[in-house]
Amino acid sequence: YDFVVADLPLGMPRKRLTIGSSSINARRNWVELSKALGLLSQSGLCLAIVEPHAFGGSEGPKFQKALSEEGFYLNGVFNVPQKLMATTSIRPVIVVFSREERAGVFVAELQDESQASVVAQAFVRGVVSDFLHEGMLYDKGTFDGFESLKSRLQIERLETQYKDYKSHFLGELAVELNTVRSGALLEHKENSIYVPMLGSSVVTDNLAAVTLKHHNIIQVVLRNEANNQYVSAFFRSDLGMLILRS
Repeated sequence: YDFVVADLPLGMPRKRLTIGSSSINARRNWVELSKALGLLSQSGLCLAIVEPHAFGGSEGPKFQKALSEEGFYLNGVFNVPQKLMATTSIRPVIVVFSREERAGVFVAELQDESQASVVAQAFVRGVVSDFLHEGMLYDKGTFDGFESLKSRLQIERLETQYKDYKSHFLGELAVELNTVRSGALLEHKENSIYVPMLGSSVVTDNLAAVTLKHHNIIQVVLRNEANNQYVSAFFRSDLGMLILRS
């Protein structure tokens, strides 16, 4: 067939799936997607609804790799308009597969019918821009959802403000990572910051200022060359908060 549409359920349990010579764990709705791809003609397209993170997570890259070895490639991912599905708050994505391997994945956010029509034409013609509402080329590994992508795009823009500073991974600056079981309390340690694991609380260098229960935070003890007040202040900045969410 030249055009296949798969209206699949979401969040199905996993099962063992054999694709070609690969045997992997995959969601049951992905199993049905793999069957639908077998119906494609050489120049056909398959559209399917999948979970918001598309094929991110641990099993997604293996699923994509197995499909590519059989000659099926992810060409596009489209974020549907908000509240499109009246009975759930889930915002799924539309994925597009074909037998054509492209340089990257076309990603776009759909807003309404007229804009979606323009985006669809851009996808077919291979026209990309620097904006999600027009369609962008994603060529940085496995696509893991629009929220993650938008956070990374904002980080790239904000990083220009810090281009003259030396950058470090937090793990490079840490000498200890401490957590406690439910009901227990952390003990203050010099040159530490406290990173929340949930909610909207911000990073702080003052244990007494923590409002969450201590089993919901991580105590990061920093090396002497890092100042805990500066590090915690950075993670309260726009760029720092985006990095923590991404």
